[in-house]
Amino acid sequence: MQQSRQTADLRGYGIQRMQCSGPPEDLNVTGWRDPSVFSWESYDIAQGRHPGSGLYGIVAGGIKDRTPTVFFGPFLTTLLDLGLNFSVNAASIDLGANFEVANNMTLYDHLENDYEIILIGIEGCNVESSSTKATKYKTRAKRAGRSQQWLCGTYSNHLTVTVVHGWILEEDLDPVLREQQGWNGLISFARILKMKTYEDVVGPPDNLPGFKRIYGQDGKPNLTTLCCIPDPRLRLLREKCLFDLPKQKLMSHDATTSKMFIPSGLASFELKISVELDKGSKEAGLTIFHSLGKSTSLADSGTATDSKLDMQSQTSLIYDAEQSEVVIDRHKSSGRKLGISTLPEIAPHVLLHVRDGLSGMTKRETLDIRIFYDASVLEVFVNDLVAITTRVYPESGKCFGILPWTGDGEDAQLLQCQLWELRSGRSTGDSSRQVE
Repeated sequence: MQQSRQTADLRGYGIQRMQCSGPPEDLNVTGWRDPSVFSWESYDIAQGRHPGSGLYGIVAGGIKDRTPTVFFGPFLTTLLDLGLNFSVNAASIDLGANFEVANNMTLYDHLENDYEIILIGIEGCNVESSSTKATKYKTRAKRAGRSQQWLCGTYSNHLTVTVVHGWILEEDLDPVLREQQGWNGLISFARILKMKTYEDVVGPPDNLPGFKRIYGQDGKPNLTTLCCIPDPRLRLLREKCLFDLPKQKLMSHDATTSKMFIPSGLASFELKISVELDKGSKEAGLTIFHSLGKSTSLADSGTATDSKLDMQSQTSLIYDAEQSEVVIDRHKSSGRKLGISTLPEIAPHVLLHVRDGLSGMTKRETLDIRIFYDASVLEVFVNDLVAITTRVYPESGKCFGILPWTGDGEDAQLLQCQLWELRSGRSTGDSSRQVE
C-alpha cells in the first residue's frame, strides 16, 4: 500500500506519504486487498494532533482460521478479532471468514451527533446456518448472507456528504450464460450514507438488528442506525412522470379485484411508493410484471383490471410484518428453468412506533419504498434503512405492469405512488444488459 497527497503549507506544496510494503509477517493473512487511504480528523483530535494532519490507511482481509479483520495503518494493527462467522444476534447474518473492501467515514445524524463508521464487504458466510430459513413466499431456502463490495468517496456541499457505490455481482448466472452475456458485473447507482436517530420510540423490539439503543435523560429510548438513500442527483435521470396517483385504498394482491398500473414496456424506471398499514396488517408490497397477456385491456388512465393478466413472469417485493423482514421474491422472475438462480433476497426490517413530541400521539411508520429498475438490475430502498440490490433476468428485460397490494382482508392506504421513466445511455435497440 502506497499513497501520497499534496498538502498546502507556508512553503507552498509539500508531499505527505504513507507507505506499507505488505501484511504483518507474524500473521497468516488472507485477502490482503483493496487499501483505502484517508485523513481522519476525529482520530487526530483523540491523539492530540491538529485535525486533518495525519494520513491513515485500512486494508481488508483476515487471519487464516481465526477471524476476518481490518488492518489499520501506518501501524498495521488489527481493529477486529471477532472469530470466524461471528453473529451479533440470532436475527443477524454472520460476518464471514474474510473482509473485502473497507472504507472509513465520519457520519452525522440530524442532531449533529457524529459516528465513526467502517463500511465493510464480507465473504465466507456460513451457508448452512444462513440457508435453513424458509418463508411462505417460496419453497426454496434463502441464499447465504452476503454483502456488496463498496467504493466510497465524499463531496462537499456545505456539509460533507458520503457517497458510496456498490459492485453488483453476476453470481446468479451460471458460467455459460455469463459468457453469452459478454460482460460480468456493474456498478450500482450512487447512494448517500448518513445516520438516523429515532426519538421517543414506543416499545422497540429487543435486539433489533442494526440499531443502537440509547436512553435519554427522560428515560425514553432513542434508536440510532445507519441509513442508505439514493443520491438526490439521480432525479436528473427522470425522463417523464408516467403517473402520480392520489391517495386511495390499497386492495389485496388478488389481481382479479386489484387495479394494475401499466407502463407500456419500460426498460428502466424509478418507482416511489408509500403505504400506511392498518394496525392489524400482516403484509403489503408490490409486484412488477415482466410480460403482458394478450387479453389485458389498457385504459386511457394507464390502469387495467382484468382477471386474465399474464402473471408468468414477475418479481415481488413483500414487507412481512409478522416476520419483520423485507423479501424480494424472484422465483417467477425468469422463464428459464436452468442456469439462473432465483433465490429470494431477505433483509430484517421493522416499522417502528414513534410518539409525536407535540401531540403525544403514537404513530406507526409508513412503509416507504423506492425502486430503480434497469433491464436486469433491481435496486430497492425501504424507509432509508434497507438497501437491497439484486438481479432479475426476465426474457423481455422490461416492466409491463405494477401492482401495489396488501394482504387479504386487510386495510391499508396507498399514500403515494409515482413512476418515472429513466433516461437511457444506450440506443433504443441495445439489449446489452439482457441475457438472450
